[in-house]
Amino acid sequence: MSTCGTLPAALTAVVALVAVGCGTDASTGATQAASTTAAATAGGGAPTAVLHVTPVGANGRLSAAFSVSARRTGSCLPGSEAIGAAYRCSSGNAILDPCFPGRDARDRSRLYCLAAPYAHQVVALSVRRIPKLPKGTKLERRTPWGIQLVDGTRCLVVQGAADMVDGKPVGWTCGHTRVLARDLKRGRRWSVSVYAYRTDKPSYPRQYRPLGRRAIARVWFGTAARTP
Repeated sequence: MSTCGTLPAALTAVVALVAVGCGTDASTGATQAASTTAAATAGGGAPTAVLHVTPVGANGRLSAAFSVSARRTGSCLPGSEAIGAAYRCSSGNAILDPCFPGRDARDRSRLYCLAAPYAHQVVALSVRRIPKLPKGTKLERRTPWGIQLVDGTRCLVVQGAADMVDGKPVGWTCGHTRVLARDLKRGRRWSVSVYAYRTDKPSYPRQYRPLGRRAIARVWFGTAARTP
């Protein structure tokens, strides 16, 4: 029997329970169910929590754990650079990715765009038509959308072209100070190579200094709850 407790109803549509485990979201204090991998890696500490996130429930409605911060109109292309089985949209000069298809209270087609997997506010986007995702699109990508290191640093997956560090592409950016290489080691406790921006060098091309491998507290994957 799980010792994690009962998930609040508002979070049941957000975090998919895959295996027994739990993690605490530092920004909200909410307990979230998580899957933890079984294989062991070197080093101790708590296992890495694996969280699966979507702001839209199976009924197409926005989950109660999220609120709408803005309403916009725009257009979308199938396929999200951030998570795969979602949409990359634009509204004016703004790029919104990922956006999840849903329906509003009046049963009209709508997309809900979430800037980060640990955010709780979405942009509600109205479009003329939500295009179909290509057949065979995987509902979830193997690359995490977000990563939180054990020191609390949160990082988002890179969209578009990426810099190289020690022959490896940069996979995630952590604000304007650090990046993570695309060299995840998965297991009981995941780890990744961390690099800092070199502020003593010219800003272009960017240069980095290695900070070593760091343990990962949690990873987030974006999951498509429904497709139009």
